[in-house]
Amino acid sequence: MARKIHPEILKFLSGISLFQKLSPAVLTRIYQNIEERNVYNHDVIYYRGDISDKLFIVRHGEVMLTFGESGKSVKYLGEAEFFAENSLMTRTQHAGSAIAVMDTLLYVLDGHFFLKLAEKEPVLSSNLIRLMSNRFREHLEPESGMTSLPRRMICHVPLEEVQGYKEKLDAIVKIGGYSHEGKMTLVPMESFEKVSIQDAIRKLSLLRNQFPVIHLYFQQAGLRPELDKLLLQADQVVFWEDNPERNQKKKTEIITYFRSRIRNFAGRTIRYVDSVNSISPEDSVKHQKIFHKEETFSRYLVSRTRGLALGGGGARALAHVGLLKVLEKENIKVDVVSGASFGAVIAALYARGENTDMIYKMIYKFFGGLDKPFDPTVPLVSFFKGKK
Repeated sequence: MARKIHPEILKFLSGISLFQKLSPAVLTRIYQNIEERNVYNHDVIYYRGDISDKLFIVRHGEVMLTFGESGKSVKYLGEAEFFAENSLMTRTQHAGSAIAVMDTLLYVLDGHFFLKLAEKEPVLSSNLIRLMSNRFREHLEPESGMTSLPRRMICHVPLEEVQGYKEKLDAIVKIGGYSHEGKMTLVPMESFEKVSIQDAIRKLSLLRNQFPVIHLYFQQAGLRPELDKLLLQADQVVFWEDNPERNQKKKTEIITYFRSRIRNFAGRTIRYVDSVNSISPEDSVKHQKIFHKEETFSRYLVSRTRGLALGGGGARALAHVGLLKVLEKENIKVDVVSGASFGAVIAALYARGENTDMIYKMIYKFFGGLDKPFDPTVPLVSFFKGKK
């Protein structure tokens, strides 16, 4: 039995550039051959190299297309946009992968039916010719619509009252902005309280066109089940706490609640401990990242973390102290530090939070009061002028 088409769906289909000027009868026939497919965020729709035999239309949600072997060039598609038509027309494998970045409803049209319909409908054929010429123009100008800057959505969940929580969020957004090419914004989760999940996703998808990085945040601690589905759209969920030794029962309940709902919980969640002592929470999950430094955390969220590797050898270790003093003088902050042999000793002291003066004194004492190796002009010249 043929499905009846709702006027709203008819209006939606007629607004798609590929189906413009088609008669209601043809649009109805298209709809009757559409498969509705719900895809959850982070699910793969198809991989690069898969056989192409479908045309995909985004009813609501957002899809990311990746191109090239590295997949670094990406394109984001939202409501009423379609994809996979090129490989379908040329009967070739998909040139890239397609991934849902938010919960998405797809209209999937069988490729064989679509091509047969195009042979019979001159208007559809004309639309296809226009589309292919536009795609060819995009190929000649690859920057149009393409970006190497991925979009991010982070949701912040306070496990307890954190002093200066909103001010700290503002600072994280500001610091992250220094390291990221795109704009970012803060959006309270409570603004979506009386909005359906489809409308919320639609609103966020439009917002992501302006702000590649969106920070969603709960204003108060506690569970809000009505906003769970929206929280699950986030790429990263950050649990905030002030003191890991306080309110442990309440925090454990919240963590347990979300652990059963967030896929890849350890990989997609972060603990931010706003404590000077940086104590690890008792209920922390294996492989879950824990941060306590604002700047490092900010850069991590936009994939701009800075690292420093120190080589081994006693003589070289002395030069490391000078290098750290140079970095400190030039106000270059390092987030991750590692080392080999004596370089690992310097790295451990630096990672522990010791300042360069303290490290200087410890190494100075260890080597029996040597002075000359600590001349900071040597690493200064080497680091900034490339001379050995």
